[in-house]
Amino acid sequence: MPKIVVSMWITLDGFVAGPDDEMDWLLADDQLQRYERELVESAGSLMLGRVTHADFAGYWPVAARNPDEPAAVRGYAQRLDALEKIVVSASGNIADWKGTRRIARIDPDEIAEIKRESGGTSWCTAVWR
Repeated sequence: MPKIVVSMWITLDGFVAGPDDEMDWLLADDQLQRYERELVESAGSLMLGRVTHADFAGYWPVAARNPDEPAAVRGYAQRLDALEKIVVSASGNIADWKGTRRIARIDPDEIAEIKRESGGTSWCTAVWR
């Protein structure tokens, strides 16, 4: 059965973002970018919380079509754009991004079904707001 891989960026002192959701502490170097590319290439779907999904939906679909982006960034963005996106949102107020479906909550039976149907590893960011 495919697995769910959680990818979460966190500081050594336990912070995910600053007081205004800034993540300027994150060093997006070649090693991080290589890790992320390998992760999404093997993924069958992408599971996100509502806020992270909105952030991704506002950036990655545009980057996927932007000829001014470096080829590696554009390729990564195109892969994210092509993946099935699963948004965990109780409110249902989710961003518009092709290939997105919503689940209201984390339900073990529904997660098992997602794993069965994903066709690969599900990549999950662990920012649930």
